[in-house]
Amino acid sequence: MKNSAIFLCDVIPKQNEGIYKKVYAQAKEIAKKYGTCHFIAKSENGCYHSVISSENIKEIYETADIYNISNDVIRKENVQFIYVRHMLPSHRHICFIKFCKKKAIKLYYEIPTYPYFGEQIKSSTHKLRTLLRISLDAVTWPFIYQYLNKLIVIRSNSKVKIYQKMKLSVNGVVTNDISDNIHGITRGNEIHFAIVGTLYYYHGIDRFIKGMKEYQDRNGKYQVYLHIVGESPEIYKLRNIVEKHNIKNVYFHGYKSTDELNEMFNKIDVGIGCLALYRRNADIDTTLKIIEYMCRGIPVLTSGLLPVKRTELEKTAIFISNNNSVINIEEVCNTYIKISIDEKKKLSEIARKIFDWSFIMERNLQ
Repeated sequence: MKNSAIFLCDVIPKQNEGIYKKVYAQAKEIAKKYGTCHFIAKSENGCYHSVISSENIKEIYETADIYNISNDVIRKENVQFIYVRHMLPSHRHICFIKFCKKKAIKLYYEIPTYPYFGEQIKSSTHKLRTLLRISLDAVTWPFIYQYLNKLIVIRSNSKVKIYQKMKLSVNGVVTNDISDNIHGITRGNEIHFAIVGTLYYYHGIDRFIKGMKEYQDRNGKYQVYLHIVGESPEIYKLRNIVEKHNIKNVYFHGYKSTDELNEMFNKIDVGIGCLALYRRNADIDTTLKIIEYMCRGIPVLTSGLLPVKRTELEKTAIFISNNNSVINIEEVCNTYIKISIDEKKKLSEIARKIFDWSFIMERNLQ
């Protein structure tokens, strides 16, 4: 029987979703180590099963559930490793993990953020539903934890304790898929800010928009533009703020394809991360979006620490307070214009090394 690995997740495949790009990139790196990786995820009509190897990628849509497909792979192949991105817990989920342990299959389990429980409640728009799910998580988690070899965690709070089985990780990108966007101020006195992705309350864009209002009322030196790309319920609230206060130069672009996003990145001066991390009890900005900005050589605006402590990254970051105050746009702009082209180039160079999935997963799988 051939050697192989399995990657399991609840993520529904959507080619332009950041989270799907992440988990699929992780599965590809696992395939490099084990020869073949079976990427098994939920789909709208059953399961999506992608067999990834160095030779090719075979895509299969199946009506069977995740566990039946996984068990079938285990019966037919010498599965040596299973990587699970946190899934909705159930009795069957626990039984499957226990079965893998009995088969002496190495099992790594990733939770999307740590600390997990409090943050999920704080960032949720459906509190009751989230509370019920987290209650189930809390009850079943001790049973899952005992069968794991490693627990991969992305730490969002610098004060939390790291336990024995935990392995710290960060989010990443496939650096070959993105180009850098290094430039100076080439549009006179215009500075373009952008946030890309699914927005939540803890992204704190309301703080920035209110800051724009104050800056425009004072006739600030720079023409500040804000580009919001993506769709979410939070965007409707932001639109209301913009319309109520008649704030200029705020553009809601909606959903963008990969090519459209790449074109937009060429126009961005500053990429926005999380501007109100305290709203989810966090002080480290772990978002995928800031990592992509940095790899492109785009300075980031954030209310938290960067996911990796490196001088080259911090020199180009614009840090603001992690609270609910209105952002001082003038201070942000004055900080940005001091960042040199050479510093942006160094930012891109270093970020591409430490945030490439091949580098991250090599460390995670050790």
